[in-house]
Amino acid sequence: MSGSRKAIRWETEGDVIVVSFTSDHIADELYVQQARKELRSLANTVAGKMIVSLENVKFMASAGLGILVELHKLRQRANAQLKICDMRPLIRQTFTSAKIDRVLGIYDSKEEAMAAFEEEGEATTQ
Repeated sequence: MSGSRKAIRWETEGDVIVVSFTSDHIADELYVQQARKELRSLANTVAGKMIVSLENVKFMASAGLGILVELHKLRQRANAQLKICDMRPLIRQTFTSAKIDRVLGIYDSKEEAMAAFEEEGEATTQ
């Protein structure tokens, strides 16, 4: 991977940061290191709600799972929310087998993840 190529891209939708990976394979060691670095930086500079979409990810090595668990911990420490969405069935099966789905908020679509943020917000204001 070239040093100038970004591993993630992100955009803001309302008060939510939506992150996606630039590669469909989260396996190459250099890419994983770059993604970890960029996600840490983003997590440390933005507060509030974050969604990581795995829509374009076809394969994720265990190091990719580790990145998301680490991101989850960073968000928890900052009292910020994280949701994961748009997983392909094979990747979701990997999360389930590793029991990571019990820790991370996983949703079928970005719309479901956004709705969950809204529902959680309503529950805290009641």
